[in-house]
Amino acid sequence: MNPPLAITLPSRRPLLSVWSVCSLLDCDSADVTKKIEDGTLPFAWDIHSSRSTKRHVRILARSVAEIQSNGKASAKASLSAVIDSILPHSRERFRACELARFFSCDLCHMTHLVREGSLCEIGKRKHTNQTRIVTRASVIKFLTARRML
Repeated sequence: MNPPLAITLPSRRPLLSVWSVCSLLDCDSADVTKKIEDGTLPFAWDIHSSRSTKRHVRILARSVAEIQSNGKASAKASLSAVIDSILPHSRERFRACELARFFSCDLCHMTHLVREGSLCEIGKRKHTNQTRIVTRASVIKFLTARRML
């Protein structure tokens, strides 16, 4: 049997989709859900918009990397420390396209979250194709409310 490949996870994508986690941990989506529910994957969020009828689960990439290297993920970090690891510390606002990258989703999904009020937009856009600017506080509130336990 070949040894497992060491995969470096991109730091610009701190959250992974269920399908990415399935590939990295060589399991199916039901196994990932079970790992979230039993605490094996301690940091996961449902980022669905109100337009969606199904969950859009995102898992902390660092937890997946810890399972790959140690066999288990650490749950010792506080939620605020984990959120700080997702969002660059010195920033109080983010372009929606940056958040889409952090959340491993598309820009359209971020637009839906802003329009429904789940994320707070700053100011008015001058052009319809200009990206939305979102407050750090609203992202923290969103992630805190959407954590799966």
